[in-house]
Amino acid sequence: MEHIIIIKAGQYSPSDRKVNQDSSINMIKKISDQQIGFFGVFDGHGEYGEQVSNYVKENLQKYLLFKLKNTQNIISILNECFDSVSNDLLRNNQINTYLSGTTAVTVFIQGNKIYCSNCGDSRAILAKFNQKDYHPIWKNINLSNDHKPNLKLEKKRILQNGGRVELQIDENEQNIGIYRVWNQSLTYPGLAMSRSLGDKAGREVGVISVPEILQFDIGEDDKFIVIASDGVWEFLSNEQVVDIVAPFYKNNNINGAAESLIKQSVKQWQENDDVIDDITCVILFI
Repeated sequence: MEHIIIIKAGQYSPSDRKVNQDSSINMIKKISDQQIGFFGVFDGHGEYGEQVSNYVKENLQKYLLFKLKNTQNIISILNECFDSVSNDLLRNNQINTYLSGTTAVTVFIQGNKIYCSNCGDSRAILAKFNQKDYHPIWKNINLSNDHKPNLKLEKKRILQNGGRVELQIDENEQNIGIYRVWNQSLTYPGLAMSRSLGDKAGREVGVISVPEILQFDIGEDDKFIVIASDGVWEFLSNEQVVDIVAPFYKNNNINGAAESLIKQSVKQWQENDDVIDDITCVILFI
């Protein structure tokens, strides 16, 4: 599995760089004579977001390697890993997780199987290309679904737990921005995602750390995977990301693919916002 990871810290202004809160996993191991790959992106948020994302990164892969020794039920293992890391994190007195947390999207590859686990609004996609088609074009499928609080089932859970899903309000009491998770008084936590790890305040109003795990078979049309934080997806669609990476896939230039994707993501932030978010991408050529 040829792969690359690039992380670019965001900035509040050209002269004011922010602390990078993204973390990533890049692990290839041989277990029971079979190679496995485990890759992930973790987008931290809140005052201690970088501590949370790094904690989840370090401990998720440790739990995975331990549990792989005892069973081969990958979906059960991934669920158990997320549950264990989440519980450990919330009990950890060294990291203040009341208003800090992280997303987590991981891709586990074993043989011709892909298992994508997602908790939050980072995203993984799979790019496909069939040269046998009469007019071959690049296609993509979501390996993960973004967990946004205004989605029907996500919103239902939040409301049932005493939370609110509302747009943020400015000083003139006008709705601005995106839907977020709030308590009844609309004072906090203001989360832009309905699932995360950490975020104790969010737990009080229906935010959960249960991952959505999807399984896929790798076929001959499957060419590459992109896993990225919302620093990429905020202003670029799946189709645009595939169009950026595809020419580099054809030339077997994975470094160029990642550098170009980061460059285009930064450009979009510069053109569409006053700040630049942390940007992390993992690219796998299958």
